[in-house]
Amino acid sequence: MEEILSKLKPALSISFDDHIDKALKIMKRKSGIYSLIVEKAGLYQGVITDRTLKYSRVDPTTKVSTVVWRPPALNKKMTLSKIVECFTHGYRELPVVENKKAIGILSYEFVLKFLIDNKKIPRIKVADILSTPLVPIGEKESIAKALATMRKSKIHHLAVVDDNNKFVGVVSIADILPLLSKTKIHPPHGKEILSAASIGLRSILSDVVHSIDQNALLTEAADKLIKEKGMILVAFNDGPLGFIHVVDILRSVLPKTEPEIKIVGLDKEDRFYINDIKVECLGLIRKVERMMPVKWAKLTVKKYKKGGERHKYSLKFILTGKKTIAVDAFDWDLFTALHYIIKEVDKIVINEKEKDKGKKARRGSKRKYAAQLRGGEIYIGKPIP
Repeated sequence: MEEILSKLKPALSISFDDHIDKALKIMKRKSGIYSLIVEKAGLYQGVITDRTLKYSRVDPTTKVSTVVWRPPALNKKMTLSKIVECFTHGYRELPVVENKKAIGILSYEFVLKFLIDNKKIPRIKVADILSTPLVPIGEKESIAKALATMRKSKIHHLAVVDDNNKFVGVVSIADILPLLSKTKIHPPHGKEILSAASIGLRSILSDVVHSIDQNALLTEAADKLIKEKGMILVAFNDGPLGFIHVVDILRSVLPKTEPEIKIVGLDKEDRFYINDIKVECLGLIRKVERMMPVKWAKLTVKKYKKGGERHKYSLKFILTGKKTIAVDAFDWDLFTALHYIIKEVDKIVINEKEKDKGKKARRGSKRKYAAQLRGGEIYIGKPIP
């Protein structure tokens, strides 16, 4: 959408082979710069952010190529919804790229201003989308622990507390992402991986926490975030109630979509229960969505009369996403058959999750041994512990 991409910040660039100290000097000289575009032979390679430079303790003589990372790149063919969706992952700025060259940087502040000016933000209160309850984490914990907690709780920010359980600040996924898997140099000893487990939350907390009334409108929250140059507000009422993040406001703008579900084969008598059946099926789909995105689902019902007043039901449930799940059930009662399908799909989801865990564990072991091999800790012919 060209209108929202018409006023870009200039893309300040640095070479893939330049040293970190050059990036530090550029950011010190230019206030309000969060990101530098990294180029190689004039082509876009990724970005380096102020958070990476500030918190990952990278040696100034390290090459930029060791800390570059690639957030989603925007382009002028994207719709407004797609641009907003890219920012819902917590980015402060994203590069705009054409023909493999960065032409500028778009900030979340301009996206919010565009949404306010064009009356795209729904007229609802902060309390309506406030993230509650607060999920706490100790300030002495690592960013690795914070990331694991966010994934488990399916949230993108945590309330950081001290040893006395007193609220001291907020950490978000956007604070953590640029700090993962960075490398620091310790001459003459070579490379040492700076792991997520070695960076403490206290070191990345902002000293300023902005607040807002829970009864304020969402547009007021967006306007305050722009003025304060912040990404998160805390709603208070005799203590912190919950968070409202830039991501929450952006998600409120996106169209609400549900996977397509078809229920076919119900006769006139059983169609009385179609809403109850749909609720059960949607609940099942939500469980599957924790494992994979769902495109559509279909429940086919057949009813057989075997004599007398009793009927037997045959149900076939098909759900498709990255994988296709199909389950059949038979019973004299419609909902007993449906609940059997729900239990069977639950088992399939659990089994798939266990398989994924096993694959990740094996990949983790391979990466560990590869790193040990590169570092000289193990070598060909030496038994692997």
